[in-house]
Amino acid sequence: MMLSFSTLLGGKLHLTQIDPGKKNSDELLRAVGNSRTNCVIFSGSGLDVTPEKEADVFTRAAKYIPDKPKVWRPCHPKQAPKYLVDELSDFFHYFFFERVPNAGNPKYRGGFYDEWARQWHEVGEVPPYNRGFPVDTFVLNLKLSAKLLVRPRRVGREEVVRSSLNSMRAGRVVYFEYSGKYGDVDLIRAFDKERKAQSIDGTLIVGGGIDTKEKAFEMLTAGANAIVVGNTLYRCQETRDYTPFYSTIEGAMRAVELTA
Repeated sequence: MMLSFSTLLGGKLHLTQIDPGKKNSDELLRAVGNSRTNCVIFSGSGLDVTPEKEADVFTRAAKYIPDKPKVWRPCHPKQAPKYLVDELSDFFHYFFFERVPNAGNPKYRGGFYDEWARQWHEVGEVPPYNRGFPVDTFVLNLKLSAKLLVRPRRVGREEVVRSSLNSMRAGRVVYFEYSGKYGDVDLIRAFDKERKAQSIDGTLIVGGGIDTKEKAFEMLTAGANAIVVGNTLYRCQETRDYTPFYSTIEGAMRAVELTA
């Protein structure tokens, strides 16, 4: 049985998301490498994410972020063609095999995954399942940048809790994606309460709008196993002051100490 993502990496986690479609300076990568973030996720939902940009950022990240686990979270099969996965095999540790249960576009509810895996099956090979975690991402900010592609469906709190518990019960990582908007802390608490009541083990990742140490602390103590910080990092790149990014890590470390 595969260990849950947070168990494998060790408890409460601060994850940094790098978007290959954006400008990623050496200074930004160096700041992430010098930080205490637990893991780095490479992911971007925009059409500006290309294999060329992914290869570039993975290669440079190997230089500036050598000692941190790296997760590749492709949002579309074209972001992770087989030749590129083979080429970059030594530059990442884990894969997120993702679907969006509340997507209006059926491709995002699982069709993309089948399309992606077919690249291996057609040549008699097996996709890198041994390095992968199945992920159910619930898009909870309907104004996210990729809304025209995903077409997320509005879901109520009870449905989110029920569906995400079923996902976790099936061994999937659950990701609450708020895409730049700070999340619903009461929803996180409600989910965590039900999860504990039903003795369900697994990983809940929450991303979006976590730009202060207070927000990082609040989300992790409310019940998230991991938080994702991304937009704050890119604002720091513009000002060349990475203090706000480091502050979110400080909040995560406080949560770790409190829940240890």
